[in-house]
Amino acid sequence: MLNRTVQCIVTPGSGIEPVVFTLMDSAEFGLEAEAMAAQHLEVVRGWRLLASRVRFREGEIDLVMEQPNGLLAFVEVKARRSFTFGAAVESVTPQKVRRIRKAVAKWRVQSQDWREGELWLAAMELREGKMQIEMVPME
Repeated sequence: MLNRTVQCIVTPGSGIEPVVFTLMDSAEFGLEAEAMAAQHLEVVRGWRLLASRVRFREGEIDLVMEQPNGLLAFVEVKARRSFTFGAAVESVTPQKVRRIRKAVAKWRVQSQDWREGELWLAAMELREGKMQIEMVPME
């Protein structure tokens, strides 16, 4: 069990309150990272959360969001506490992208939402006790 506290870095004037949490294990860290990414996208970018932790046999989608312009955003959240296994942005393989695309297709059928959409990576890295978020298009 880890006994460290981290805080989300926020841009001054962004309206986001820093999130502080204690790390317990990888699964819990991942869930906290997904929640932080959703909050960041809602407050900073004005995106609206439609669904989270969408799971299908074909794959999974961490966040399904609606952008202010009406486009859908399918977000994969990758968080790293260290660089032992590489940077967060390096962790998404072509196989992972294919699985996300399959999950997106399944979600569209299930939800009957055929609006245009984009795949995004929320690359989150813990640096000096603070979580940094970088949004990277995966198209």
